[in-house]
Amino acid sequence: MNSKIIYCFLLFLFLASCKKEEDDSGIFDFGQEAEFRMFQEYSSNDKNLQFTIFEINDSRCPNGAMCVWAGEVEVKIAIEKPALDTLILTSPDELTGNSGVYTFELCTVAPYPDIVSEIEPEDYIVLMKITRYY
Repeated sequence: MNSKIIYCFLLFLFLASCKKEEDDSGIFDFGQEAEFRMFQEYSSNDKNLQFTIFEINDSRCPNGAMCVWAGEVEVKIAIEKPALDTLILTSPDELTGNSGVYTFELCTVAPYPDIVSEIEPEDYIVLMKITRYY
């Protein structure tokens, strides 16, 4: 009987710790570069800004290919809070975009395309810096 109670208690602790990590992911600080992924909801540490990256279009010339054009990568962001909005950031041309008092700055999108492998949408990591102006 005691072993069942201990087992249940340990299982509860494990599940509780997993839940805490899940809750902390997706929270970012203003003014610092941070990594973001597609289809995950993000919230600022003050909960006033919430957004999701919903699409990445990558036409950059893959490593190992000969291209006439260097290409670009486009990141589409759906802002849910404070007001509904959509931002499109493009590297190398449109690295910044504004929504209300928030500025999104695209730093990089990884991995860089390669001629021999395909990148799944969930494998992209977007490095951005988000700032707030009062």
